[in-house]
Amino acid sequence: MKSFEKLSHVFPSLGLRLTSLKRAVAVVITGLLLTTGLLGVVATPARADSIVGTITGFNGPFGVAVNPAGTLAYVTNRAIGTVSVVNLSTNTVVGTISGFNTPSGVAVNPTSPLAYVADSGSSTVSVVNLNTNTVTSTLTGFSYPMGVAVNPTGTLAYVATLFGGGVLVVNLNTNTVTTTLTGFNYAAGVAVNPAGTLAYVGAIGNSTVSVVNLNTNTITSTLTGFNGPYSVAVNPAGTLAYVGNAGTNTVSVINLSTNTVTSTLTGFNSPVGVAINSAGTLAYVTNSNNNTVSVVALDQPASGSAVVPAVPDKMQAVLRPSTGCATFVSDASINWSGIVGTGWNPSWAQWANGGLGGDVCVRMLGYNMNTSKWFIR
Repeated sequence: MKSFEKLSHVFPSLGLRLTSLKRAVAVVITGLLLTTGLLGVVATPARADSIVGTITGFNGPFGVAVNPAGTLAYVTNRAIGTVSVVNLSTNTVVGTISGFNTPSGVAVNPTSPLAYVADSGSSTVSVVNLNTNTVTSTLTGFSYPMGVAVNPTGTLAYVATLFGGGVLVVNLNTNTVTTTLTGFNYAAGVAVNPAGTLAYVGAIGNSTVSVVNLNTNTITSTLTGFNGPYSVAVNPAGTLAYVGNAGTNTVSVINLSTNTVTSTLTGFNSPVGVAINSAGTLAYVTNSNNNTVSVVALDQPASGSAVVPAVPDKMQAVLRPSTGCATFVSDASINWSGIVGTGWNPSWAQWANGGLGGDVCVRMLGYNMNTSKWFIR
């Protein structure tokens, strides 16, 4: 039996088709490389919602925010009055923004290169130009601001004030406070859902998370079961919220359809800041007690699958060159980031000339959880 015929008996059990490969290559599945930009880190789809890496180089890390492209994170250092810029491809600190007193929460505007830093020590909010990494203006009128969030259109900011007990709404076109949301017990963290219709406010005075209707600016429900909820983050699908519990060293996961805690993530050290990348695949959690940021691989609630999509069931075959081995080319018609997961762990090996002999070319199939894209190398 030819090599190609032997392999064709193996692949149906893995859900793959070889019809598109008969002209040039055959494929074998053995293992998968997952990357979050952490050198040397390999994750597996079976362990969703688990810590996959640790970023160092901070001093009293508190707030964290990720840019819309998912390439940079901004981490406030309360102990030294700075904000660290983190390259999420390498998970290393690549820059420092200064000019703060006691920076706490931080949020990135989704529509412009601006960040907003809640400076608790000076009771102000600093506006940072992310192109130059400099403070361009300072907003006043707050009482020990701790958390900050920006709505999806980039027109409003919500600032949680600890001593004021309220959440101030800021018009970002004029940089002025327009209204105040009340009813919280020492508001510390705030997040806005992707639709811009709801806000979630963590209050450390009574360890609750309040749900706020942003059309009426009123509290519609109050969630319990937390311990020191200094931060809240909502995933891009608007289906889950993540709450850092500084008192129990955990992160609570809330199902936003039922407003109930469905799971608890462990392994943190006073987690006071949480942010999620735009793909919804990674969370970044600040650990204020050991000066680190944990990288957490997240389950994908939209499909109920694991972090990594299933292996595409076809690929674009290429003819074997006269010398050397064939080069893998992915099929452009496949939506690589939207394939439902099955749990298979794939890597690729190419048999030149349709399995009839010649050089063997080995390629590793990987999945980048930062970009939600497959890659070959």
